[in-house]
Amino acid sequence: MLEAIANNPLTRFSPSARIDPGSGPGQALSPPGRGKAKSRLGLAVAILAGLTLVRVIGLAASVVDLFPDEAQYWAWSRDLAWGYFSKPPLLAWTIAAADHVCGSAEACIRAPAPILYFATSLLVYAIAATLYDDRAAFWASMLTALGTGVVFSARIISTDVPLLLFWALALLAYVKLLQQPKLSWSVVLGLALGLGLLAKYAMIYFLLGAGLAALFEADARKLLADQLDRAVGRERIHDIDLVGPVDRAEAVFDVVDFVEDMDDGGDFHSLLSLSRAKRVISGGAATHTTTASAPTMIPRCARDKL
Repeated sequence: MLEAIANNPLTRFSPSARIDPGSGPGQALSPPGRGKAKSRLGLAVAILAGLTLVRVIGLAASVVDLFPDEAQYWAWSRDLAWGYFSKPPLLAWTIAAADHVCGSAEACIRAPAPILYFATSLLVYAIAATLYDDRAAFWASMLTALGTGVVFSARIISTDVPLLLFWALALLAYVKLLQQPKLSWSVVLGLALGLGLLAKYAMIYFLLGAGLAALFEADARKLLADQLDRAVGRERIHDIDLVGPVDRAEAVFDVVDFVEDMDDGGDFHSLLSLSRAKRVISGGAATHTTTASAPTMIPRCARDKL
């Protein structure tokens, strides 16, 4: 029977064939001379660069005037500040930089949009390559650049453009930290979050997402717990854990309402009143420390019952 299996061409193993390193179940044997799959990064960069060039040329040929929001952002760029009526300052700074390079024409004001989406697509490539493989990374970058929303958004200038860039950078740093915590990626994550908040206040939702990830993913929970241990100490985390579930839920809504009010153009001074600031800050602490202390809450409760 063993001889029959050895002579069967469907089951016979060829000494010249080899299994690729890291290949999983169900993957075919590699023929002689075939190594690891070639990286598609160069092809992705070429396609995305060509697409970006076409978009910039399209902006130059466009006769569409600035939309009201774009005109408002351009007006802000004439008087640089640390914040404006309803938005943080990064987009105005970006338009001012573009103005210094190529002037105040509509095409120049909008030119940062396709350029920043080029960078965002490459960051998506890096994220997918880290989580999956090079093939998935290539198609993820293509789908990002050719998505319906991006195709339209690349023709206008808005706060979503830099927000998505720094969101992708923060996500890349977060994924790298989940794999292997390093100071360098912690710095990148902090910079991405800070610059993202300078682009649009909705960047704070990234922190809420990280907290939710910690509820379902052990690695995310460990990362969050380790960071909180370094920041405030384990005993302090246990103290914050005394916040009740109702208070914790109200804290989450305080943070969300604060961000929505900022995006709706609420008065900055009233939004940052002392009482509300305390609720938002304590709410954020309660929200993010809940998941970190959850593993220690269960054994404590079981011990108390005994």
